[in-house]
Amino acid sequence: MKKALKIGLSVLIPVTVVLGLALICSPKPKFNDTVLVAGQPLEKIVKDSEVILTGEVTNISGTKLASEGNRWFEDALGYREVTIKVERFLYNSIGLNDEVKIVVLGGQMRPPLDVALRKGNPFLVRHFADEAQFEVGEKMLVFLKRGYIGYKKANGEEGKMNRLGLVGCWQGKFRVEGNEAVNYLPELSRDISEIEKMVRQKAL
Repeated sequence: MKKALKIGLSVLIPVTVVLGLALICSPKPKFNDTVLVAGQPLEKIVKDSEVILTGEVTNISGTKLASEGNRWFEDALGYREVTIKVERFLYNSIGLNDEVKIVVLGGQMRPPLDVALRKGNPFLVRHFADEAQFEVGEKMLVFLKRGYIGYKKANGEEGKMNRLGLVGCWQGKFRVEGNEAVNYLPELSRDISEIEKMVRQKAL
């Protein structure tokens, strides 16, 4: 009886410890919602674009830090790179190739242990409410332009990097469904031929 009890305890205690650690260390993302832009009409989105293309998402990177060497700074901006295999350029004023990488702000990152302990969470998530969401294999039409993202230099000073991103955040991303370009806002959705007509007028 005593032997069986000892065996039972020897199994139960490690299992309890493992479950306890799992509960403590399981990622419970904390969201910091930040609004970036106000609504824009499609005509302005087309006007502000340097590149308009249709394509498919082939890769979404893990979260990177906008700092030299991806060094951890607690207030550094997090971002992900979305790789798009281009099907067709509707407009391209900056000579891009058939694979394009764009920057999407936000994401999940694992901070250093001392920061994680101080924050009470091994993962930190910053979510920008106006940023578009992407999925690998998704077919879309996107409106792009170059813009500056603030980053931290190795000495802690502020710097800027020039990267390609969506015009108007999520307003610049449309899901392709047949001949339709579908936006989160129904009033922005259009037949692709109508968008092509607007692009031709832009090029005049």
